[in-house]
Amino acid sequence: MEGLSWKKVRQPKTAQRAPTMVTTEGITSAEQLLSAHDLGRCELVRGELIMMSPAGSEHGWIVMNVSAPLAMFVKEHALGRVFGAETAL
Repeated sequence: MEGLSWKKVRQPKTAQRAPTMVTTEGITSAEQLLSAHDLGRCELVRGELIMMSPAGSEHGWIVMNVSAPLAMFVKEHALGRVFGAETAL
């Protein structure tokens, strides 16, 4: 991919790191997790519910700098399709 060099990529001055993950108690099984509503992004790890923080600006900036050239390359060479992380298949 022309034009993308990891050594040249710089973090924008406005980028801020997302807050760390927060653990919640009360949901300890997959059944409880499936029946819960409006939890937001979370995952159940060994009986512990981990709430995921939203992606920050640095993450979004990096994703776009990788995804856009990748999507163009895949399209130009008819290699298939590129999807975003939030896409359910």
